[in-house]
Amino acid sequence: MKILFFCSANVTSGIGHLIRCHNIAEFLRKNKSLIVDISGNIDSHFIKSKGYNNIKIESSVVYEDYDVIIFDSYSKEDYEIVKKLNLKKIAIDDLEIFDYQDWDLVINFRFKNHYKNYKAKKIITGLNFFPVNSFFTNLRKRHRGTKKIKNLFFYFGETKNIEITKKTLDIIGKYSDEYNFYIKSTYNSPLFTKINNENYHNLFSTSEMIIHGGGLTKYESAYSKKFNIAFSLTRLQKEDTEILAKFDLVKDMGNFTNFETVLISSLDYLNKSNIFEDILRFEDSSSNYFSDRSLENIAEEISKVIY
Repeated sequence: MKILFFCSANVTSGIGHLIRCHNIAEFLRKNKSLIVDISGNIDSHFIKSKGYNNIKIESSVVYEDYDVIIFDSYSKEDYEIVKKLNLKKIAIDDLEIFDYQDWDLVINFRFKNHYKNYKAKKIITGLNFFPVNSFFTNLRKRHRGTKKIKNLFFYFGETKNIEITKKTLDIIGKYSDEYNFYIKSTYNSPLFTKINNENYHNLFSTSEMIIHGGGLTKYESAYSKKFNIAFSLTRLQKEDTEILAKFDLVKDMGNFTNFETVLISSLDYLNKSNIFEDILRFEDSSSNYFSDRSLENIAEEISKVIY
């Protein structure tokens, strides 16, 4: 049985589609009877520049060689290509653009009040199907409760340029004895540690609070029981953040304006006397709304289509 993941990964679409497809693909590859490949609208130079050299991409594929195609892209052009194929078709979707008429399965892992009226044969939705990898699963299982906040992880995606001003450095310096600052930025300073692909997982795992742009990071943080606050970069991220915030899975801090404002607002929030009440509610919500078996749940649904 041969499975092809078709996704996008480039400067426009970012890296998220590829990462979640890779997470699912690695889990499926544990089944030795399956051949699993990844292809699609992928800029190999872009993903290598982001440090993802370990993900093998098939640059040229013959679709008819596969039994199942798993699609993860917002591109209408990509969608039109895949929907014409005479294969079993599965969609990993969270933006709800396409109807997926007569597709075998749609998986939407977002946490929403209402989902699109898909026209696929089967639809599964919700946090029980969040395509997380083993790193975040292990963090979730090891978590024993947050007793203090020392390490702050500021991450706004691979394509967002964070400007570090003199005032920003002055603020970081003022609080450097109280907190360690980890920041995804091209700027170099001894006052903070730069987040890169080599140290990302280590710094994330040792941080007690994740400050981000409201994208996939809030799901990864909430899943792994890392208390997180969001300064949303886009309207869609803000809408999504507002929903999760109602269930104490993220703290909604409004929209991103500039990093200096993010820094000031984050530190002000840290000085709240009842912040650990917020953290306790968050950790309870993470336990209640996410599943330790996310990838197993996805694999089981894909297996039902395959077999």
